[in-house]
This record gives sequence, C-alpha cells and structure tokens, in this order.
Amino acid sequence: MRYTAVARRYAQVLFSVAKKAGQEEKIRNALKFLEDALKENDFQKIIYHRLIPPEQKEQLLQALLPNLSPIMKNFLRVVLSRGRERALIPIVQEYDKILDNTAGIKRIEVSTAYELPPEQKEEVEREIAKLAGARVRLTWQVNPSLLGGLSIRLNDRVVDASVKKRLELLAKRLSTV
Repeated sequence: MRYTAVARRYAQVLFSVAKKAGQEEKIRNALKFLEDALKENDFQKIIYHRLIPPEQKEQLLQALLPNLSPIMKNFLRVVLSRGRERALIPIVQEYDKILDNTAGIKRIEVSTAYELPPEQKEEVEREIAKLAGARVRLTWQVNPSLLGGLSIRLNDRVVDASVKKRLELLAKRLSTV
C-alpha cells in the first residue's frame, strides 16, 4: 500500500511544528535515525506488527531513542496511536523533500550504467549544480541497461545521455532510410 498522501500530510505538519521551534535539522536527524532502524527487519516487524499495542511500540522507540525531543515524542505518539507505523519511512522521505525544498536544494536522480568512483560523482554533481543554478542533492542509481553514459531526472524532466538512448535514436534513423 502506498502512503504518499498520508506521509505528505504528516511530514508537512511535523515540519511546521519543527520550524516554529527552530528544530528542523534536529528533527531530520532523528527521523533519519528512525528510518535506519526501521530498515532492520526485526525492528520493523515489531513496529509494524498489528497485535502489539501502540503504547508498547512507543516504549520501545523511547528505549531506542532516549534523547528524543518532545516534538518527536508527540509525533511518534500520534503516528502509532493512529496505526500509521507503515507510513513512517515515507514520512521521513517527504519531510526530507520539504526541508530540501525550503532550503532551495533541488533533488535530482542520476542513473548510470555502473557505479561511478567518488571523484566522478563529485564532478557530475558540480556540473549539474552549475547547470541547475542551485544546490542539488543527487540520488544515484545503477541501471546496467543504459550501457554507458547517464540519465538525469529532475521532477518530470529527463535528460537522457545514455548509450542506450543514442543507439535507439540511431536505429530509428536507420529504419527511416
């Protein structure tokens, strides 16, 4: 089940509360820690389990994250009491998007045929930031079907500079001859 709309609403509310308190980054860090914990299969099974009462889940989270701010404690209490545990990871992702958006950071997906070395990633990031005219946060994906080159996606715009795309265009031109 997709939780995009629910996650967006929860993330927007959490962000507005965090912003009023001046704790946007502190909340982001707590959410990232929570996301990492939820990616561990055993922990996720416990938090997502429907037969475990929200109070016990809340106690577990407080034991795992003892230094939670009151904002995060209240947020988790609401999420758990409403049975929205499975929306936690999408909420973290939406919160991250909101925070980046308010900071003027553009989120860009870059696909390459193979894993690039860190130096090349930094160079690509500099060039994309220069072209975008803003700070960027890149998400890297490896897609061997590209054969070479890269594909860049910003929102609904795609720049496909892959070998696969060039071969497709060449085949199309040859078929019209």
